[in-house]
Amino acid sequence: MKYILIYITIFFNMVFSIGLQSLELPVNANILASAGFGVASEYNDWLNPATLKQSDKTIVEFSANNWIPEFDVKGSYVSYQDQNQKFSAFSWKINDVEQYGETPSENPLGFFGSKILSANYTRRIDFNENQFGFNIGYSYMTLLEKDDKGFKLDLGFKRKISNNYSIGFSVRNIMSEFDSGNELPQLITLGSSQLISKHISITIYFDVFHDEDKEFGTYQGFVFNNQLFDIIGGVRYYHESKESDLSFGFNITYNNINLAVATLIKEEESLSSPIFYKISYHF
Repeated sequence: MKYILIYITIFFNMVFSIGLQSLELPVNANILASAGFGVASEYNDWLNPATLKQSDKTIVEFSANNWIPEFDVKGSYVSYQDQNQKFSAFSWKINDVEQYGETPSENPLGFFGSKILSANYTRRIDFNENQFGFNIGYSYMTLLEKDDKGFKLDLGFKRKISNNYSIGFSVRNIMSEFDSGNELPQLITLGSSQLISKHISITIYFDVFHDEDKEFGTYQGFVFNNQLFDIIGGVRYYHESKESDLSFGFNITYNNINLAVATLIKEEESLSSPIFYKISYHF
């Protein structure tokens, strides 16, 4: 019984899996592949809405996300993008979590689950070499017998300094308000992207961030791409706890279809690594 309680404690320490914090989880495979960062990239509008990549084609995307396989913490993501605006929705859920009291027992007192749903509108606005963006999200959560709902606002900026170099800045959850009175922690990120070789097309990223709910950290990543596939990878490092997370993923493109898979290897080895799968279609 002691080990069961320890395992459950480890689970609840993974606060991203329960409650409003799950809104801060990466929502698709490309974002997981970069550990959620790359504020000056061309793909992470989850972090910086100004980086929404404008396309002449309409893009429909779906991602199946498995965050903690042991506890069946799963999610899904779907989006529809038309030029410089995107509508998206995602969900996270967990079912049949065993509930124990303070007195040791071989049998659980009961079972509970959690589910969170979120709908978002993202818009990019261009002004010369400057890109601005915002994201408005509305979310609904149920945990045990309690419900909560509310909204959030993210703002972002990106500027192209040269053909090879860009900078970006974003504030996630600059405003948030929920019926429970809770607020989402702000995430402030400043970073750059540098294309180091046009011939083999490798771009490197460097971010500095402050998570209000955690601490200061840095991210270093790269993207290698060609006409058939992309490879994304990076390291996220927390300076106070000295913990680092490794991320990796790849995309394969065939005609108008793009397939992607990604994982995140956390320094905390008590739980297995998440795996996300994504498919998108351009038409």
